[in-house]
Amino acid sequence: MNSLFLWLLFGVTLPVSSQDQSIKKMDEQIKTVIQTYATGGATRNIEQISGTLSPEFRVIINRFKGATGTATLTRDAYLSMMDSGKIGGATYQLNFVKVSVYKHTAEAEVWYRGEKSDMHNFFFLVQNEQDKWQIVSTMAITEPK
Repeated sequence: MNSLFLWLLFGVTLPVSSQDQSIKKMDEQIKTVIQTYATGGATRNIEQISGTLSPEFRVIINRFKGATGTATLTRDAYLSMMDSGKIGGATYQLNFVKVSVYKHTAEAEVWYRGEKSDMHNFFFLVQNEQDKWQIVSTMAITEPK
């Protein structure tokens, strides 16, 4: 009877504990990808940023600076703008509000706190065939100070 009780206790809790550790590990991997993306943007390091982006990466721009519509930027357009100095170059402190993982897909809500502005960012990430997390989409809402 005691061995049955112990088997049930550990047999049921070990997979849950293992699953929790796996989610925690993925959570940390996702945060690292986003932090790498942010530091690459601060220094306009195209190689560093590229490593965090999915080939299908898109930036969603909604009502930016009073515009009424929504637009998207492709990965190539985004990196070109970064390379030419039109975007990037600002340092932000990141505050992770939420990271949610479901299988090979994740979302993250992150506040970027900067000297001139803050940004409320929404990231969507996917795991590629090598189980490496990559950003597939981001949408930021800029809050001037």
